[in-house]
Amino acid sequence: MVANIYEMNMQIIILVVMAILKYTFSALSYFSLMHKRKMSYKFIAFIPFINTTVALGNLSDSINKNYFKKTLGKFWLPVSYVLAIASGALSLVLLRCYLPDFYEKFLNSILNQNYDINIPRPNFSLVPTLVGFAILACVLVFTISIIANLVLNFSCFYSIYKEYSKDRFVIYILLAIAGDCFLGLKFVPSLLVFFMRRNTPNFELLNELKTSNIQPSI
Repeated sequence: MVANIYEMNMQIIILVVMAILKYTFSALSYFSLMHKRKMSYKFIAFIPFINTTVALGNLSDSINKNYFKKTLGKFWLPVSYVLAIASGALSLVLLRCYLPDFYEKFLNSILNQNYDINIPRPNFSLVPTLVGFAILACVLVFTISIIANLVLNFSCFYSIYKEYSKDRFVIYILLAIAGDCFLGLKFVPSLLVFFMRRNTPNFELLNELKTSNIQPSI
């Protein structure tokens, strides 16, 4: 019992530390980039949740705009987050109300991080048809939102890495995916942005090259 409490406390501490690191690196790096790019509303880089959605999407949109690519990361990133949270929470509420036995076993498996695949499937014959469809719809929306969020998130980082570290952006995006998805180090993508925040954007380098190639008329 004492060991379980200790493990749970350690998990909470680790999650808090990860969240602080992610917030710190994302806030400083996004603010720095938005300031260099002379973007409006730079203060949003310091607002939790907004900095990892709207600010990140804004930066990606600003970079893509330089190359005449229209993207809406600042809109779709927060939408995907909200949809995932809302659909996940609603599905848990419905499971708790209509399938309490499955809900308890499923939640214990997640909290204990053992992800028991032997949990019996929920018996939808015990719930009204509409509720069953609602649960399945919520799970489907949750799954799609999570996948969409991952794709949007890393596409935004891809735009930043390619703009501020043209020679190493492939390595950086692979490191970001490995750290975030496989190692549980959620701060890695923003940490990489923090390292390159003072670099000269590739778009400015291209403009300088074009300018230097223009021969003065005689």
